[in-house]
Amino acid sequence: MRLSLIGACYIFGFACLAVSPSAADSHLVRELDAYCVSVEGTRKGVAASQDGATNFYVQRPGELLKITLSIHSRRTVSLWHAELDAAGFDDMEERDLNAPYCAIERVSAGQMHGVQWREGETPAALIDVFAAMLAAEPNAHAIEQ
Repeated sequence: MRLSLIGACYIFGFACLAVSPSAADSHLVRELDAYCVSVEGTRKGVAASQDGATNFYVQRPGELLKITLSIHSRRTVSLWHAELDAAGFDDMEERDLNAPYCAIERVSAGQMHGVQWREGETPAALIDVFAAMLAAEPNAHAIEQ
């Protein structure tokens, strides 16, 4: 069973405010998570909320989640959503792959949709937005969760 970082927040209650500051009880809240999982199981990615807060994180097997906060504008996150919309993201097939793989997950209108692909095989329509999301520069202050 695949568990998204966003979903894990809701289920287990960890790091929700750090990962998802806009996680209000609203079907209008939109959250993004772009990440890769290595063959060893290390997950590295960027989670962004609609209010523009963007967090870079690393989760190694058996270790605490490390989040480095990086603030981006609401405009940047809105642009990522618009690029996903233009790429037809919500109509792309969901797959459940074994590591190593990369993915983008989006919660919109209370529903999560995720697209996974083999590492190095990013779908053409997602190359630019995935690269832009992963290029989010983390600050130097890591938070252990």
